[in-house]
Parts: sequence; structure tokens; C-alpha cells
Amino acid sequence: EADQLIEAVNAALRQDSVLLNAAELADIETKMAQLKAAYDDRDALKHATETLNQATEEFAARRMNQTMQKALTGHKLEEIE
Repeated sequence: EADQLIEAVNAALRQDSVLLNAAELADIETKMAQLKAAYDDRDALKHATETLNQATEEFAARRMNQTMQKALTGHKLEEIE
């Protein structure tokens, strides 16, 4: 699960890192490193996974907003309802 999370975050960063400022990007990268370092300790792994998930919530929301904006561009409200 931790490997999948790290891969998903890395993929998102490759695609949309421009949505983050330098501090946010550094924080997420730090949290990913902490998760990798926690592989041998079950409790630390759980905590690091939760911490990375929390650190990426805003990023995920920005990505969703960007996707929705792209999908809705050029459409009238009546077409969406």
C-alpha cells in the first residue's frame, strides 16, 4: 500500500507539480522519504502513510479543480445540467 501511495504521488507530481509552491513540494517530498524510511516499522509506516495522505489532500483538491475546469471549458451551464 505504501509503495502504491508513493507511486501515485510521484505520478501526480510529474503531471501537476506546478500546482504546488516550493514549500509544499518540499513538504510532500519529505513525507514520501519518511514513508520509505518507515517500511520496517508497522506503526511508523501507518503514521507516515497517514501523514503523507494529509500532506497531499490540498494538492489532490487542486488537481481535481484543474481537471473540472478543463472539462467544463467551452460548455454552457445548460449543457451540464
